[in-house]
Amino acid sequence: MNKVLQRSIYREDLLHIANEVREFSLQEVQPHINLKNESEKKKIFMENIVAAMAKCGYLGALIPEDYGGMGYTLTEFLPVIEGIAAFSGSLALTLAGHNLAVSHILQAGSEEQKQKYLPRLASGELGAWCLTEPGAGSNAFGGMKSMLEQTEAELWKLDALKTFITNGCHAGIYVVTARGKNNSNQLGISACIVEKEKHCQNIKARPLGKKMGMNESDTAEIIFDGLNVEIKDLLGYPGQAQESIKAVLRRGRLAIAGFALGLARDSLERAIAYTPIRMVSGGSLFNKQLTQAKLAKMDCQLWIAWQATLAAARLADENLPFENEASKAKLTASEIAIDVCHEAIQLVGGTGYMEESKVEGNFRDARLLTIGEGTSEILLLSIAKKL
Repeated sequence: MNKVLQRSIYREDLLHIANEVREFSLQEVQPHINLKNESEKKKIFMENIVAAMAKCGYLGALIPEDYGGMGYTLTEFLPVIEGIAAFSGSLALTLAGHNLAVSHILQAGSEEQKQKYLPRLASGELGAWCLTEPGAGSNAFGGMKSMLEQTEAELWKLDALKTFITNGCHAGIYVVTARGKNNSNQLGISACIVEKEKHCQNIKARPLGKKMGMNESDTAEIIFDGLNVEIKDLLGYPGQAQESIKAVLRRGRLAIAGFALGLARDSLERAIAYTPIRMVSGGSLFNKQLTQAKLAKMDCQLWIAWQATLAAARLADENLPFENEASKAKLTASEIAIDVCHEAIQLVGGTGYMEESKVEGNFRDARLLTIGEGTSEILLLSIAKKL
């Protein structure tokens, strides 16, 4: 176990999980990191490595054992996504997106829905959570135009356009949000489960263009065109999904915090490894006081973010209120990840600026994390309301 992670995570059970994830990543992820052919690399990541991740149980890490998962708590899941992110931001994003769908079914699903879908999500079928719409952004509820309209006693019609959906092209199970409509009466936000295989004629998913980072992950725009949804596939009561959506986002923010910590740790480790062998003015870069001050600050930032994230996760695991703490953890970890990755490039110098450098890739990957699952600005406003 590397010293940086050991200083941050001190619980023996979490270190054990972190070691297992590291072994998985070394065997399954590392060999493909430097592939030059982008389409081949994405195919390997989205198919072969996701299958390997499912075989090791990580797709079902947060799914209870009764439904075929590992039954991890949120605290135990943190070293999973942190460890994967340290090797591949794309793979961590795939896992985070998958778990949003898992979380919504766990939060609002009936026992029948849990028994039907969770074992599939644990064993290798990818999930996608479809909330974001063009032009809506942070105003997800107010800007939602997708409709779920009741057409018969037990049948609803879904018309939805969703964008920036992680796993959108590869998922087999979608959780889709839309405005409910019943006998010309506007309802609140609803949610439903959609199976791709069952409704493939009414689902059109297309990959979006090349992103700033995490280009091995699948980000898509999806059209659900006049798709019939049976009442048994509604998640909770029609028009009453807003609270379950908020619950999914709360838990998702902690996953993003863990994700950010993995990118930051890897960048710090690479800076620590590089600076002793870089000779400057007759001595190593590491032995310069300014370098040591930078590295010490990065280490402190990482430790602070870990403690905030662990504290919020423990509250969640104890079924205590954690909305404010999750916002603080996600805000802190994502902002610190950008700072640490940026400083790592500065320390590694010209080498760190090259595209094949992992610290350069970490910085690009980290940039998303202050946007997704609640922008930093939205989180600041949310935190301020609790003051």
